[in-house]
Amino acid sequence: MLEKDLAIYLRNTQEKLKEIMRGKLQDYDLSYRLILILSLIKEDPLTSQKELAEKMKLTQGALSVSIKELLCKNMLEQIPLEEDKRYNRLKITELGHNTIKQCIEDIDARYRILFSNFTNEELQDYDDICTDYGNDHQCILSTCICGYNSSNCACNVHCFI
Repeated sequence: MLEKDLAIYLRNTQEKLKEIMRGKLQDYDLSYRLILILSLIKEDPLTSQKELAEKMKLTQGALSVSIKELLCKNMLEQIPLEEDKRYNRLKITELGHNTIKQCIEDIDARYRILFSNFTNEELQDYDDICTDYGNDHQCILSTCICGYNSSNCACNVHCFI
């Protein structure tokens, strides 16, 4: 069945991309959590650790451990706040910025390789198909293969994604 073959191919492609990204992050001695922390701080340099923990759905203690790891790797530095020296602002170091930039460039290069055999027209067609699929995926993801809503299903065989 063609649909099944395509679904399996998409699943395998997703897994391969995750594996590549995990490997690239390991090259930089980082985890998804650490790169996400750096990215969130980059997006909002004035964010507090409490806000970061809430965004990431972590306890402040768990976030603190990750922050300490980034400090030890010289990816972050703490700068005392002028108005209250008891508190620090987190600042991404030059090494941190360079690492984020290099990770993004490496991952983007992998994406270019993945689609190198596609013409621009094929890429656009594929994007259109994926966009249509994305608009419908909530229904697909919440439905078990037996046809029932996954929260009401007794067979527990859910969508491949």
